[in-house]
Amino acid sequence: MATTSHPHATSETEEMYLITIAMAVEDGHEGPVPLPYLGKEMDVSRVSANEMVKKLVEKGFVTYTPYKGVALTDVGMRIANDVLRRRRLWAVFLSEHLGLTAGAADTVACEFEHITPSEVAQRLSHFLGDPTVGPGGKPIPSSQPMGPPHRRGAPSPSHPSGNRSSSGRSKAPRRCARSSPMKASSRAPS
Repeated sequence: MATTSHPHATSETEEMYLITIAMAVEDGHEGPVPLPYLGKEMDVSRVSANEMVKKLVEKGFVTYTPYKGVALTDVGMRIANDVLRRRRLWAVFLSEHLGLTAGAADTVACEFEHITPSEVAQRLSHFLGDPTVGPGGKPIPSSQPMGPPHRRGAPSPSHPSGNRSSSGRSKAPRRCARSSPMKASSRAPS
C-alpha cells in the first residue's frame, strides 16, 4: 500500500491509474478515457487495464461507461490531485535545488509521490514558496479539494516569476521509470 494521508487506502498501481486518467483530462482529453488508451499509457494489456478499472469502480474512484471508457469520481479526482501535487512539488525541489533536469526530476518524483504523506508535501510546498507550476509547465494542484485537472489549452493558473517552468509540451510517460534518473534527462516531465 502507498503511504499517503488521504482517507482512502490505495496501492501505487491504483494511484498510477488515477493520475493517468487525470493527466489525460489535463492534456485535453474530453469525455471518458478509453480502456485501450489507458492500457497503452500504463504499458499493460487491455485485459489488465479492464481488471484494474473494475477494482477502481468497486472502490468508487472511477465510473465506467461501456465502449466509451472511464472517468474519475470526485473521490478519484481528490486522490489523483493529491498524488500529482506531491509529484510536482518533488519535481520542483529536485529541479530547482538539486539541479536535475525536468525529466530526471520527474523520474525521481514519480517514486516519491507514492510515499510522501500530505503533511510532508505541505511543508515541502511552503519550503519552495508554494509554487503553482512544476518544472514541466503543468499546474501543481492545490492542497484543498478541487475540481477536474486543468485542461490543456485552457487558461493556466498564473505562477510567481520565481517558478521555473518550460512551456514546451511533449508526451510524458505515465509509469514511474525504474532506470537511473540521471539517464532520464530526455524524458518529458509531468
